[in-house]
Amino acid sequence: MTFDRSILILALMGTLTACGGDDTKGTGDTAEADTDTDTDTDTDTDSDSDSDTDSDTDSDSSLGPDDSYAAAACTLFEGEPTTITGAATEADAGQEIISPDGGLNYLIERPTDGGDAWVMLEIADWSVDVRFFVSEGVDYELVYAPGTAELLQAEVLNGACPDAGIGDQELKFHSWGDYPLHFMAGSEEPIRLTVIQEG
Repeated sequence: MTFDRSILILALMGTLTACGGDDTKGTGDTAEADTDTDTDTDTDTDSDSDSDTDSDTDSDSSLGPDDSYAAAACTLFEGEPTTITGAATEADAGQEIISPDGGLNYLIERPTDGGDAWVMLEIADWSVDVRFFVSEGVDYELVYAPGTAELLQAEVLNGACPDAGIGDQELKFHSWGDYPLHFMAGSEEPIRLTVIQEG
C-alpha cells in the first residue's frame, strides 16, 4: 500500500498466478512469496508429513469459498455480459457506474487498446462486505480514502468453479459512496467483472 495525495490505493491484483502467496505481504511481494512457497515445498522432502501438509495448505489457500455468492458469479460469467466502456482517467470514472447488486456481469472495454480503464463503484450502504469476481489475467485496484474500506480476502480462485479462471476477492466498505475502480494498462485480456454485496 502506498500513500499518494492522502489517498490510499490498495492494488487488487488479478493475476491468478500469484494466488496462494502470503496475504500479509504487499501485493508486489505476492509473486515472490509464491515462488518461495513452492521452493520450500520442494526442498522439504525429508519429512513426508511436513511436505504433505505444505501441499495441502497451498491447494486450500488458492481457492475461495464455495458458497452461494461464488456460485452466482459462476452462473453470471457463463451468461451474456453487459458491455460498458471504461474511462481513460480517474477523473472521468463516473461516466460508467456499477453497483454490487449481484445481477450483472460486465464486460468492460478499454478506451484504447491495452490502455487504462476506469469505472465507478457505487456503494449505497455502510458496513457491507463486497465480493469482486474478475477474469484471470486482469490487474486492478480500488481507490479509497483511509478507513473507508479494508481487504478481507486477497484474490483467490473462485471456489465454486475454479477451472473457469475467475478471481474472488472480498472487501469490507465502512462508508457508503463512490469508489474509483482502475483496471491497469498493459493487458489485452478482456475485463469481465461481477461485483456482489453479501447479506
